[in-house]
Amino acid sequence: MSRLIYQGNLNKNFGEFFPTPYIDKVTLTDKLVDGIEQGLNLDIQYSLLFTVPEHDPAIPNNDIDFVKEIVNRLQFYFIVTKSSPLATTRYEKLSNSRSGLATTEPKEQHLAKLQEYKDATGVDFSAAGDSVDELSLLLYDSSILVELLKNPSSTLENTIDNTYSSLDANRGISYDLLHIDRQSILESLASENYATFYSKDGQKILKVQNLMSHNTVVRMPSTTQVPLTPGQQMLYDRYPEDYAHFIQYETELKKVSDPNINLLAFSSLLTPEQIAESGLKTNSALSLMFGDVAYEKVLEKGLVSSQLEYSYFDNNREIYAQTPLKALNGSYHKADATTHSNIVSKFKQLIDKYAALRPPGREDDDGMDPELSASIDTFSYALQEYKEKIDLLSQLKSARNTIMNRSSGTITGAFYNDVGQLLKRADDVVNRATALTKKLTVNAKIIDMREYTIGSYILPTWSGLSGDLLIKTFKLGRTIHWTNEPSYRTTLADHIGEEGFAGFSTIGLGEVEQRMDDEGQGLLRGIKGWGSDAGNVEYSFEINDEGQFIIYLDSILGRQTIALENSEWNGLMSTNYFAKEEYNLSFGYFLYDWESHVIHNSFLASFVDVKRFIKHFGYELIKKYFVPTSATLKKYMPLTVGDDEDINKAYAAHENLSSPILIYTKNMQSREHTGTTAISYDPDGQIGTVERRSGPEGEETTMGAYPEKITTKNGSLLQHYLTERNMDYLGTQDVLDNSNRLLAFEFQNLDQHATLDEHDKAVIDTYEYEVVVEDNTKMCLVNLISHYFYLSTALRDYLVDASLECSSNSVDGIFNDFFAEAMQAEFAANPAGAPWIFCPTVYIKHIDFLTNRYQGDETQMILAAREIVQKISPQTGTLEQLKAFYANFVDLYTYYYSDSSAIGSRMSTYGWGDGYTFATPLPFTWTLTHKVTDLNYANQSESSRDEFISTINAERDRYQSASDAYKEAVRAAKAQTEEDIKNLFAARDALMTEKIKYEYDRVKYHGGCQYVWWWDAWPGKVDFSKHTKPAEKHDYDVVKDEFSDIRPKGIADGQYGYVWVDPYKQDDVVGWYDVEKYGEPTHHANRRRDKETGGSGGSGGDYGCRYVKRAYRFRENDFRYDPDTELRVAEPDPENYTGITFEEVELATGRREYGGYAGSPNNGGKLYMDVSGQDLKNYLLGYKAPDGGYEQRLPGFDAILGYKNYNEWLAAAHGGGGGDTSREEYQGADQREVSAYDQFKSGYNTSQEQAEETAAAMGDIGEGDTTYSSDVGSDDT
Repeated sequence: MSRLIYQGNLNKNFGEFFPTPYIDKVTLTDKLVDGIEQGLNLDIQYSLLFTVPEHDPAIPNNDIDFVKEIVNRLQFYFIVTKSSPLATTRYEKLSNSRSGLATTEPKEQHLAKLQEYKDATGVDFSAAGDSVDELSLLLYDSSILVELLKNPSSTLENTIDNTYSSLDANRGISYDLLHIDRQSILESLASENYATFYSKDGQKILKVQNLMSHNTVVRMPSTTQVPLTPGQQMLYDRYPEDYAHFIQYETELKKVSDPNINLLAFSSLLTPEQIAESGLKTNSALSLMFGDVAYEKVLEKGLVSSQLEYSYFDNNREIYAQTPLKALNGSYHKADATTHSNIVSKFKQLIDKYAALRPPGREDDDGMDPELSASIDTFSYALQEYKEKIDLLSQLKSARNTIMNRSSGTITGAFYNDVGQLLKRADDVVNRATALTKKLTVNAKIIDMREYTIGSYILPTWSGLSGDLLIKTFKLGRTIHWTNEPSYRTTLADHIGEEGFAGFSTIGLGEVEQRMDDEGQGLLRGIKGWGSDAGNVEYSFEINDEGQFIIYLDSILGRQTIALENSEWNGLMSTNYFAKEEYNLSFGYFLYDWESHVIHNSFLASFVDVKRFIKHFGYELIKKYFVPTSATLKKYMPLTVGDDEDINKAYAAHENLSSPILIYTKNMQSREHTGTTAISYDPDGQIGTVERRSGPEGEETTMGAYPEKITTKNGSLLQHYLTERNMDYLGTQDVLDNSNRLLAFEFQNLDQHATLDEHDKAVIDTYEYEVVVEDNTKMCLVNLISHYFYLSTALRDYLVDASLECSSNSVDGIFNDFFAEAMQAEFAANPAGAPWIFCPTVYIKHIDFLTNRYQGDETQMILAAREIVQKISPQTGTLEQLKAFYANFVDLYTYYYSDSSAIGSRMSTYGWGDGYTFATPLPFTWTLTHKVTDLNYANQSESSRDEFISTINAERDRYQSASDAYKEAVRAAKAQTEEDIKNLFAARDALMTEKIKYEYDRVKYHGGCQYVWWWDAWPGKVDFSKHTKPAEKHDYDVVKDEFSDIRPKGIADGQYGYVWVDPYKQDDVVGWYDVEKYGEPTHHANRRRDKETGGSGGSGGDYGCRYVKRAYRFRENDFRYDPDTELRVAEPDPENYTGITFEEVELATGRREYGGYAGSPNNGGKLYMDVSGQDLKNYLLGYKAPDGGYEQRLPGFDAILGYKNYNEWLAAAHGGGGGDTSREEYQGADQREVSAYDQFKSGYNTSQEQAEETAAAMGDIGEGDTTYSSDVGSDDT
């Protein structure tokens, strides 16, 4: 870019040979015809500067005349070059189109023009950077300038008849040649429209200013297909290859919206006609006829070109106008110690020296040195390419570093070393030159005043996304978990055979019921068994507090208790539920795509591109006005699919469920939304709720089947919930943009589907996900526009201050130092908030937000904002640029945000009710739903499932081992009963034999001829002679005291019971009969006896035992009561009983007696001699024996009472008899102990029926009963 330097060599600065038109300013405006843009106006303000002689009073106009003379001799020109970034691509596309297209003309014209330039100059300009841009061609080789002047394109401004051929003007190489009217310059001189001033060196300068306007347009060829007739279309559709020639295109030129425009200025001694006739071709000739060319890049891709550039300043802060040199250490220096040309010349000499060392011949000859040639070529290229560049030395160093052979023994190595030495010397010289400082400056000459520079705005199409797209789900997972709670859904009976426990088929696990027996003991129901070898038995069952199972086996021998001591079996029979409860945990996530929702569905999306809004203004503003308020998860009744069910049908039916059973709601809004302020997003502000509902057909959703929480066997707590979770992306996502803002919700719930025995079944799950969002995003735009409007007022205040007199230089509009210092002081506390910094930044953001001009490229936006800052800042800007920017800033608001704009109009009218305005809040509520039905199989680790199977097997084994053990114990107990019954009969027989021997040993002669007598508690001697003395006539003598008195002898005084009486001792009681062991004595042992020793005491008869058939026995029909006799009697002591003892206890009822006489005649009858030996035993055993024999009267054998022997009992038992079962303590094969007192109370009769009658009779004797008399008994019948 051109810049005037008022110091140093002014001839070189202003134009070394001819004055160069200096471009002061270019103002861009739109050319409108009937309000329609037709082109671009360039108002070019330019200057010509001359060093003139000092004023001489003798020649008052010598300086003006000097300038007029120069102007009259020269021609002044502007060239406006125009191109498009897509020009080359478009031309290539048109050139490669199919035959028949009328689109090759622009490309052919372009190529023809390049060939024309080549023919004229000998330069192939197709290698230029942009072959359709004349500035690029001129910078490539300046010889093209003559050709540009010889045959310019026909444009409105350079044609005489003002006709304008758009095709001709844009035939490939397109530019406008503007011939500056010399008369306008002379008129400026005549009207004194010039200024004079002095340089720092004291030279007088005259500056002539002038203005020229130009309108231009940039068009590009575009093609459209010619419509086919119906007949052509039909043929082409059927036979496209045969009728391809039907397809034709039309070419038209369309305006380019993003052109590249450059402005070139120069002077010459020749007119275009003279140039055409001159035949000038070489650059040397051109330097004689043309001045330097100044240029400004006006537009790049439709935008004002960057006006930032790097400038170099010395220590006096004077700008250096020439190209500086950069030393190898990175410092910059003036070209005053050496110049670019001097450096290039020295290195060329060195290259020529080594080039001469290369052997002659072709490069492929063996004698060539390819390394040296390559090194020289590389270095020569760098020298030519960077000979006029700042970084010449750096590039030469880089070229040297490419030399690989650095050995001093080779030519190439020597070249490497010589280059290094020369490079060092050059760098030393450069470092001795005047140092410069590199600074970024602005050369703000282009003023953009186009109203339509930003572009038009079209409201976006509002097309929302459905909940199915905005709520994204992952595949639901199910996992089975154990607890330590018993399961009531499966029983051990499901896993064992039909045989009951311990062989009791009628007892199933958990089927027995509790009851209480007559004594209040807790029992389980009984089972009876008849006809066994153990007789009738009854089984009862009980479970004690420790869970131990007890079997009671009741038989005629009493109760046997079967309780096996094994702690592993405890609790086995308490319940049929062996398994631990299982639950199926459903676990999953769903994602709410908040960002996609706000981008596509929000109210803001109906006004602007929300993506760009977020890009430029962030999320914070939107998050305040687009707030999720609640998330809901609806769980429908799961369905476990059986083996014989059609999964597809079940799946289809499940999709149509409409009534959820569980509704989880997670609230995320901390307060009610009023519509005027932002909503506070607070997920923990409220606790989520769970609502239970009935399932299909009223099925209840119980806590057992759908619990809120469980504790696993490992002690972990699992509970149902719906909650938010933090999330991040794992690697690159193909489906989702990993910058999306998503809300992740995690949920889990518990049920009992597909558990226990159905663990391998499929489950159909249906969930409905719902998210509710409050949308008041209109207020986002209201706030944004309000902020922009506020900044416009701040920018206006800055402009007002800058427009004050003396704030800027009146010549060039640059702000003065005192204004810059005042502005800096005002914003010292917040430099970034200064309007010249903050407003450009916001402006560029809004430009890209609304038009996508920079496509979100932060770097490009920063550069664009920085350029505006440089143009308007107090330190580097100008007042004119500030005014232009303020106009653009306001225009943006007017065209895009005001009430009359597309956005503002919609914001003012889109609403309801009276009083609706631009800023009236307009809240919406969005409810998104997404329903998903999925088929799932529960996951359970193989070890867990094996553990469950092992538990079944272990429980089955535990049950079976206990069953077998109890079964064996029952069998053994029953066998023991069988054996004990046999043994009991044997024991009774043995005891009977023992009893007979017991009586025999006392009754026999050598035993003393003793006899047994019932003693009725008489307190002293009692005379029984009346009833027991034999008749007078008999074979033996009976002395007076024989068969008469019996004396208790202190043994039986006042006591009841059977006693042994010794007749040899004058009928004294000598002891008690052992009724506890043998029961009631036999009749024969009870007969009254006397011992006869033969010869002594009588008529001399034989010795032996004599007896009468009279006995005194306990007899029920002889119970007597004497109310007049005052006797004292006491209850017996059961532990020390020998009889029934009278004590000092008065009985009001009087005296009782229980004995009576048995036998006949009643007066004693005949006296008999007793038999001896076995006959006596037989007699004892058989005389007056009861039914079944005396065995029936043995105490302690009640179980087998009524049966003579085992075989008789066994036959009865097999027939269902054999006696009743007893719950008494099991007696086994032993005689049960029965006290004398108990026998007394039972009447010495082991028959239960007779004993009860006797006891009743004993208790019923009272006053008024049979009276007592000395006649102590009655005769037998």
